[in-house]
Amino acid sequence: PALAATSCLALVPMLAAPIAPVAGVKGSYLITAPLEPAKDRRLPLASDAAPWITSRCQQNLCLAGAGVLLHRRWRLQRKRRKAIVSASEGTENTKSQKRYYGFILLSTAVRSFEAGVVASMMPAIRQGLQLTYTSQGNVAGSPDYGIVPSGLLAMAIFKRFSPFSVLTIGYFVISAVSLACALLPSLHTLVAARAIGGLCWGLAAVHYPTWVNRYGPTDKRTLWMAGINAMLLTGIVSGYVIGGLARATGIATWETLYLLEALLMFSCGLLGSRFDPDVVRVEQSEAAGAKEDAKEKQSGDRKSFIPKELRALGGSGLFLCTLAAGCFQSGSVGFMLYFITQALGAVFHWSPRSIYIAVSLVITVGPIGGILSGAAYLNRVGGYQNYRKANGMTAVCAILSLLCGCCLPFAGGSPLLYGMANLGLLLFGAAPTAAINGIAVSCVPEAKHFASATQFAMQNLAKLLIPLLGGVVIDHLGLVKGYHVVTIGALVFYAIAASFAFLQ
Repeated sequence: PALAATSCLALVPMLAAPIAPVAGVKGSYLITAPLEPAKDRRLPLASDAAPWITSRCQQNLCLAGAGVLLHRRWRLQRKRRKAIVSASEGTENTKSQKRYYGFILLSTAVRSFEAGVVASMMPAIRQGLQLTYTSQGNVAGSPDYGIVPSGLLAMAIFKRFSPFSVLTIGYFVISAVSLACALLPSLHTLVAARAIGGLCWGLAAVHYPTWVNRYGPTDKRTLWMAGINAMLLTGIVSGYVIGGLARATGIATWETLYLLEALLMFSCGLLGSRFDPDVVRVEQSEAAGAKEDAKEKQSGDRKSFIPKELRALGGSGLFLCTLAAGCFQSGSVGFMLYFITQALGAVFHWSPRSIYIAVSLVITVGPIGGILSGAAYLNRVGGYQNYRKANGMTAVCAILSLLCGCCLPFAGGSPLLYGMANLGLLLFGAAPTAAINGIAVSCVPEAKHFASATQFAMQNLAKLLIPLLGGVVIDHLGLVKGYHVVTIGALVFYAIAASFAFLQ
């Protein structure tokens, strides 16, 4: 630029010199003045133009730099404002999710309270309704009439309807059928109330683990999953204790306690309706959606009557082995809790009050303590998302539970040893509950609701079939021997399935 400016300035004297027309040439002119510059005039040099040009460049650079700095500062302020807004929204969402998790625990305890009440008040129910042993078994198994199909129905219902609407309506339906049973007590109303209640509650029991797997904090997700199972047993124990005290003292009938259950479930319906539907909904993650789209592209336009989610679950060896382990775990523990009262009475001839106290202690310390301790261990090693550690713990606990079960036939002479064997069996058997449920829900991300529904249906089916088959074995072998054989047999299959899951 300095050189160009100097050249232009050098042409100024030339352009200012006198000119004259050239003879014979039209439109031509001749410079008459000498081309040399005058002695009293000096040509400007590049050194004279450089300071001006440099100062102008410096001004332009300063203005450009100031503009860049202002733009950058504006962008930073804009990012800060967005961060503040998103942080406030995230804090609000986190609070809402924590409140909803508290509601999950509350509703789980309230609904399982009914199971404990019926178990402890069964002699009074049998006497009041004049039930036979066949009718008594029908009442005991009636929740599974609704729970087992609810796991299968949940796959279709949650794909078409909002979980918020489905669960809220379910709470009020449970309250209505419980109220009808309390006001019109009979065998038919009791079985219908338990079956319909099991159907509605099964939908919630399918949704809750899926919600925890999606929104639970990463460092506490395993504990949150275990909290659901712990509150389930807490509600059963509470109902068992309250029902036993009411029956022993005569302060309340089973109809009164059933009316209390109706009021509690109505309160749960009101509380559940206060949540934002977006908090209850479980949205599919982007990674899972991309994975699902990729699988659909690979499969092409091929149609199948089997939903793609079920095909994905069937192709996962980890899910199938974990599902089998959960079924035998649930079935063996359910069989024990159903027959342990009669077994203790046959082995040691204890009074009903002593049996109630012993069973309450075993249930409280055994399954609840096992679930919480197992979840605490998993939380320290990365949660159930660490499949290697989770499956290893499941296999070890299943084997230890089997060893405790093998001690039962040899501990019949000592109440202390027999009680410790039962306690260890339930403690180690229930410890992997959070791991089994968490792995089953999360190992196939594109089929979370289907995985939870399948697991829930199959576990409750096992909880129905193993006691049923166990009753047949007890009829042939006797109460004590049959109880030991069925318990050990179920634990053998539990240990085998857990070992195969670890090998996956």
